[in-house]
Amino acid sequence: MMHQANIWKDFEAVTEVLSARLPMLALTMADPTPARRLEAERMVLEKADAAVDGFISLQKYCFDAVFNAWSTPAGTDLVQGAFDAWMAPGRKTLRDNAERLRGESDL
Repeated sequence: MMHQANIWKDFEAVTEVLSARLPMLALTMADPTPARRLEAERMVLEKADAAVDGFISLQKYCFDAVFNAWSTPAGTDLVQGAFDAWMAPGRKTLRDNAERLRGESDL
């Protein structure tokens, strides 16, 4: 399912995630507890998963566009649709991270 693009919600989520994660990373370097190491690992894995999911979504979109070209004429929406398909997994990860970090205590 594709999330609706909303740059202001994304900007707010980026701000929340960075403001929560940067101090966590600093504490991980200063005092690496098992919980902090696990969170740092999770940060990296979530981004890698979103990147792979975005690439797969982009491939699927392009595949569908090529094989449905006879019924759906190409237009300016084709490029925007490809971009939205590519960004949707990252956008979902970003918003999920912001929501999860809002309710999380210190690690």
